[in-house]
Amino acid sequence: MIILFGLPSIILTIIGAYLVIFIPQLLLQIFLGIFLLVFAIYSLLSPEFTIHPTKLNTMIGGSLSGFLQGLLGIGGAIRGAFLISYNLDKVVYIATISAIAVIIDAARIPVYFSNNLLGPQYYYYIPVLIIIGIMGSYIGKRIVNITPQKFFKKIVLIAIAIASLLLIYQSLVG
Repeated sequence: MIILFGLPSIILTIIGAYLVIFIPQLLLQIFLGIFLLVFAIYSLLSPEFTIHPTKLNTMIGGSLSGFLQGLLGIGGAIRGAFLISYNLDKVVYIATISAIAVIIDAARIPVYFSNNLLGPQYYYYIPVLIIIGIMGSYIGKRIVNITPQKFFKKIVLIAIAIASLLLIYQSLVG
């Protein structure tokens, strides 16, 4: 699954990262926010809803996630939405989403550097963010181990809904 989701993600992340300077972000962010909000609400109200983890669906999810990650820098929400709708075990979900995030970030960051989209004044954040990521993984693992599977899915969907509301708000307010 990681390869079927990750490979299209990598390719379309790079394409999206190159297109970031040509495509207006505002409408895309609002549309993505609305889509994710509707998805989260529907999934919470219809817990039996799933997307079948076929090869095609996995490649489509990876492509959308990668493209939006490169273009808007926020593909994680769509990645999370696709993968949570597969009804994966919580540990498999986290391992998959984490591995794909690392691969996608490794693909897009060099493009951002080469296009001067990440200035030197932000370089010192990188080691701090790596440390925070490691600490968050450790804490998250401990929390996930005591969280029931059904409750875990609801938490992820609520987090997607909150992220979508923030995206819409930030897009409208600026």
